Amino acid sequence: MDAEGQLRYAIRHAALEPAAAYTTGQVARILGVSAETVRRLVDAYEPRAARVGAGGSPGLRAVRITTHRRISHKALAEWLEDNSAYTRLCGPGHA
Repeated sequence: MDAEGQLRYAIRHAALEPAAAYTTGQVARILGVSAETVRRLVDAYEPRAARVGAGGSPGLRAVRITTHRRISHKALAEWLEDNSAYTRLCGPGHA
């Protein structure tokens, strides 16, 4: 299953509606992690061009509005595509 299909599945599984952007709490439900983990992923974001080597998580791109973070649907799908380890461990059929 491609990243977009996996994301659609995870959104349905989290009992949410697809949206243009999600809160950290919604992304936490979608990924099955804590909101703090999502905040850490956002804080760890580095653009693809700035990353050195292929190892490590690239973080999750988000827009910050004061202390709030909003993660776009596109950024979440890209993160899933870039993080095959998450897909292997937590993808559909692994619940």
